[in-house]
Amino acid sequence: MTKSLAEKITSKLLPSESQNFVWKDIDSPVLMTLESKYQKSAKNIQGFNDKVRVNFVNRHFFFNNKDIFVGYGYEMERDINVRKSFDEGLGGENAIGCNALAEIIFSITREKSKEDANCTLTLSL
Repeated sequence: MTKSLAEKITSKLLPSESQNFVWKDIDSPVLMTLESKYQKSAKNIQGFNDKVRVNFVNRHFFFNNKDIFVGYGYEMERDINVRKSFDEGLGGENAIGCNALAEIIFSITREKSKEDANCTLTLSL
């Protein structure tokens, strides 16, 4: 996910909000694990505009000699403490978004999840 793509999506997701977002990559200790032998990388980028924090997750897969990028975005929070959360890089993925992403990629790769849910929560300290 690039900053310019995140900006375009945010303008559609939150058209009435100020589009003056500050962006940063997030290396969160709380990540959803998606078990796919075709996944090459995952990227998490967050934006903040003094009122609202948004998050975008993008995963890169390589299947049948093709690069496949699948992702999602959502409004994380809107609150007086949102600046602190953004500064500390808190948060990460959304379980509903991750499972939807897994359904998309598994429909292409024909992989089956080993768990009841396609994505599981892991915490690395």
